[in-house]
Amino acid sequence: MQAPPEAATIRCGGCGANFGFVPRPGYTRCPYCALDQPVPHELLANLQRYTQAVGGELARANQAYQRAASFQQWAEDSDRAIPRLKVVIPIAGAFMLLVALGMQLALESGVSRELLGTVAAPLLVLPSCFLFVYIIWLYAGPGPSARSAHAGHVTVACPNCGARGELIAGQPAQVCGYCRTALVASALSMDQGIDAAELAHRRARLEEFRQERLGMAGLARYDMSPYVAYFAFGPLLFMSGGWAIGFTAEILAGDAEYEPAIAGFWGLFLAVLMAALGTWAYRRSRRAAYRGARSDLGQQFPLKPIEDVRGLVDWLNQNWPAPYPTSNLTSDHIHFVAASLEVFGYPALLNARLASGRHGEPRLHLLLAASRPRSVTLGGDAARAVDAALARCRELGFSVSPSEAGLFAVANLETTRAVRKNPSALHVVAVAFTDLAKAAYAAGSVPVPRL
Repeated sequence: MQAPPEAATIRCGGCGANFGFVPRPGYTRCPYCALDQPVPHELLANLQRYTQAVGGELARANQAYQRAASFQQWAEDSDRAIPRLKVVIPIAGAFMLLVALGMQLALESGVSRELLGTVAAPLLVLPSCFLFVYIIWLYAGPGPSARSAHAGHVTVACPNCGARGELIAGQPAQVCGYCRTALVASALSMDQGIDAAELAHRRARLEEFRQERLGMAGLARYDMSPYVAYFAFGPLLFMSGGWAIGFTAEILAGDAEYEPAIAGFWGLFLAVLMAALGTWAYRRSRRAAYRGARSDLGQQFPLKPIEDVRGLVDWLNQNWPAPYPTSNLTSDHIHFVAASLEVFGYPALLNARLASGRHGEPRLHLLLAASRPRSVTLGGDAARAVDAALARCRELGFSVSPSEAGLFAVANLETTRAVRKNPSALHVVAVAFTDLAKAAYAAGSVPVPRL
């Protein structure tokens, strides 16, 4: 176990001893030779900046928890409201349709328009008012309480007796529990305290994004776009097939004479049937091709397949405490391929939807979760190694953006189209992930802890 950093001390100008002190402006007295000497202003300024830095991170973390509570309330209310509204809205529409039909029947039976307007008008307005009040009621009520951020403690060694002591992150000083010497945060312990506060902020932001993404995943459960084609084929298939079979049965039974139009009905039925079967076969073959290419990636890195938006959200919620547009949390049943990987110890995500449409342009995204500790400094050789790795990514067609959560690589349109045209070209992802991991390692970044 690594020894904790020693607390800050002042070197006596008289006897040369190192001793702890109370961190406040003025003079402090050496406990050995009783010489009064000033507390360095630079040290006091550093302690003040340290307190402000930790306090700022915790304040931002608390704000993120407030937003997370709002998103959580919205997501929970939507999960409760959407299934109910899917039943209530059709019922309200059917009620209005029945009222409209009843009005027509009443007019034909001799009811005056004045009396009908007096009775029917409120019935037509009633469903809209009911829906408005019902939606307000579904989304009303108190939301979940927001959490509070805590940075924890920083362990230091007493400069007098050597015992371990703990400073609250952001607190400049404490008293040793054994010899009562003042323990003051040193430069290394201040860095550790700021790292702890940044980690607390990271947890809070992750909670904020988690709740926002969970809401998006809940809405994705009601996406019916993959079945639109079959919604069109179904009625045409049954209509043309019913006519063709029915007319054919009448002709064979002798109840009707042969008409050339019967061939048209059979032709339409067979055309729709072949189109439906062709669509199903094409989608099945494309899904198999993408899954085969994804399994090849699993031969190089530990891989867990992701089949829907919820899988994307789960990975992001565990590893990516940074903005990621919810417009990228979409899928389809053909050109969607995603996976969670571990690339040389770094959590990674492949998120690709290779078809354009109403959900936007095609995408091929690579995310590598990594965090660079504050205490790490980047030397010249390391900087050159990072630049070389990122240059190789650009040659593969990926633009890379660093963030506090890690490295985010976006494939250009040419690379995306190449993978869609030939799914086996997905092997380029393995090379790009390798370069991203090399860049993160050269920069001193470490795999992010799962939060």
